[in-house]
Amino acid sequence: KPSLIIIEDGRLPDEHAFFKTLQNGLSVRLVRNTGDHDTHASEQILFNTDVTINNNDSIEELHSQLDNIVNHVTSRS
Repeated sequence: KPSLIIIEDGRLPDEHAFFKTLQNGLSVRLVRNTGDHDTHASEQILFNTDVTINNNDSIEELHSQLDNIVNHVTSRS
């Protein structure tokens, strides 16, 4: 049994609900202020996630935030 599974593109509420059924399931939203407005239907659906990462800094900062989440999840196993 793997200790960590990352699904990198869940856009719909039922997908995130499924993640929560998994042991230590965690739903993470990445947001970035690009100035563009994505009008795709899947981008317009709002739902709660466990963690939101504001991805407006450096790639190193994003990696650091993701590492912190992975460390938190794997330490709970």
